[in-house]
Amino acid sequence: MSVFIDYIIIFLLSSIISGNNSTLIVGPLSSSGLIKKNYTTIFVSIFITLGFMMEGGKMLFSISYITSMDVVPLYILVSSLILFIIFSFISVPLSAGMVFSGSIMGFALYYRSLSYSVLLIFISWVASFLISIIFGYVIYKRISRGKVKVTGSRFIFFLFIFSSVFLSYTLGSNTLGFLYAISPDIWSYTAIISGIFFGTFLLKGFTYKTIKKSIVKLNRERAVVSQLSSSMVVEAFTQAHLPVSITQGVLGSLIGTGLSKGYNEVNLSKVNQLILSWVLTPLLSAFLVMVMIVISPGL
Repeated sequence: MSVFIDYIIIFLLSSIISGNNSTLIVGPLSSSGLIKKNYTTIFVSIFITLGFMMEGGKMLFSISYITSMDVVPLYILVSSLILFIIFSFISVPLSAGMVFSGSIMGFALYYRSLSYSVLLIFISWVASFLISIIFGYVIYKRISRGKVKVTGSRFIFFLFIFSSVFLSYTLGSNTLGFLYAISPDIWSYTAIISGIFFGTFLLKGFTYKTIKKSIVKLNRERAVVSQLSSSMVVEAFTQAHLPVSITQGVLGSLIGTGLSKGYNEVNLSKVNQLILSWVLTPLLSAFLVMVMIVISPGL
């Protein structure tokens, strides 16, 4: 019975993650008019699935950075789902990689099996955010100076399509690949793919609205730069089997595009709130798992 519950929760998590994160791609594409609105969701869901199928297996090694123990999936999955529901109600973008990592860390801490290599995961979170800021700053600075003329050109069309494909692909390969690593079998595999299509088609994410209204004034060039920069960063860390955040990468890139025009372009108070949420996320995840183990040790 508990195994069946695992698959249901995996499906729900895949749906929530796909629904929220796909809005980072569907939103800009739909508003740009480059692809007809009716086709954007199909376009995105296909490439998320391809990323998961082609490279999601690389994230099977990611848990070994945290613990050498076999984790109990239900503890990790239930605690993660609870946090996603809570953060959805308060409309704060949540890093799935941080939630899953924090939950596994809590499990490892309780059973005293936390590995020192977990430091690599913390380093990857900070590094991916900072590198995304730098990439966003440099690329957008070059565009805004007129060295690369993209507005209204065929170049921006192809670059926007490519960056959307790339970001969709890395969402599947890294974030959903990490979800698969928690319970790697054919039923989890099927539940994740089903969740991708269900989430992108039926769940309305809040992430794109939060970014569009709160971080910087979003335009087509910034959307392209943020997607391209974050995709390159996430894909690089996927090759190292390290779980990093798509949302964090996109936000970092957007902050970089804003900083290229000056601090006034960026809502720094909102950025500080998001950074605080990222600090708290793994701590809350770890605490929640340990509480669950104490309450239900035989789960």
